[in-house]
Amino acid sequence: MIQAQTTLTRPQITALLLDELRDMDVTIPDSINDDTAFKDDLGIDSLGIAEFVARMEQTFRVEISDDDWHTLYTLGRAADYIESRLGQ
Repeated sequence: MIQAQTTLTRPQITALLLDELRDMDVTIPDSINDDTAFKDDLGIDSLGIAEFVARMEQTFRVEISDDDWHTLYTLGRAADYIESRLGQ
């Protein structure tokens, strides 16, 4: 878990997101990038997305509203979302 005041770079945020996915036993392909979709490319179902969102909230100490879940469908969008909320 990070400290709320910690400043993370975008690559660091992405690396932490990938660590969370690995902890969920998601296989990460070598070709992963910002456009990699959690459902279509990584095979994460809606229950897996719920777990991932909970992990993001805990790891980054941010709150992700239920209305925002549908926007977090790629690695890049999740990283952008977290980056925009850090330090708030």
